[in-house]
Amino acid sequence: MPATPMTTVYFVVQEVTRVIEIPRFTADKIISATTVDPVFTYSLKSFTGPQNAVDIASLTRTMTIDPKIFGVGTYIAIVEGKLQDCQSTTASYTLICEENVAPKYTGVVGFDLPSLTITQESMLISSLPPIFDPNPDQKFTVSLINAPSFVDFKDSFHTGIIVEPTLSNSPCLYTIIIRLSDGFATTQYILDIQVTPSLAKLSLIKITNQGAPFLITPLQKMILQRGEVSTYTLPKIVDPDGDQIGIKVNMGGAASFTEYQNGTFTFQPQSMAQGGKFMIKRTQG
Repeated sequence: MPATPMTTVYFVVQEVTRVIEIPRFTADKIISATTVDPVFTYSLKSFTGPQNAVDIASLTRTMTIDPKIFGVGTYIAIVEGKLQDCQSTTASYTLICEENVAPKYTGVVGFDLPSLTITQESMLISSLPPIFDPNPDQKFTVSLINAPSFVDFKDSFHTGIIVEPTLSNSPCLYTIIIRLSDGFATTQYILDIQVTPSLAKLSLIKITNQGAPFLITPLQKMILQRGEVSTYTLPKIVDPDGDQIGIKVNMGGAASFTEYQNGTFTFQPQSMAQGGKFMIKRTQG
């Protein structure tokens, strides 16, 4: 029954409690089937931190720690498992208690994100910077505050936003807040979105329509390399009636690594998970 490898656990002072599951210790019977099955009793053999900061529950194989008693620092806890015949083995834990630090966007100076400008009846997709949380093993959330109906996250990972104002959205400056939270502290960033009037000449009566707008050349297939930035600009679009043309783009599975603005796609695949075949559809606006 050799001792198990050292396990490192990070937590912050602001946590109420942290419960850690102790791996089940195992032992083999040496003699016959009449021998009772080996059963371990778990206890705290040693701890380098303050008294009563760690509690071991043998029945549930859990270690409960109280961060408020710990204080900031690094501590070692040795958990012992003892059999009926007093044979024993141990599991070692490095417990690292830190002050909580709120998550932040990397590469952003201050709390103002670059502003965006968009015309009514158009669409803009803008990526957000990567998020850094100095405290390991923490989960964080990203949310929009005071966002108008035409602003939303572009994917479930909140890696960017999509902006698509219509004629019903007034041309003006919209200020929204993007909030990052780890459950204990938050960081808020300001994003200004300037919506400008549509250039479309609206007609009260539509007399004829000779056909839908079309691309003067077909779309091309592209092969992307991970870690490289590629761009693709749509061919010129022509409308037989000379009508105002609007473009909507459905990114599909490529949304996590694709930006679209003013007729140009920017592709930035980074990880193995982003490999595969993707189709981007153009629909009439």
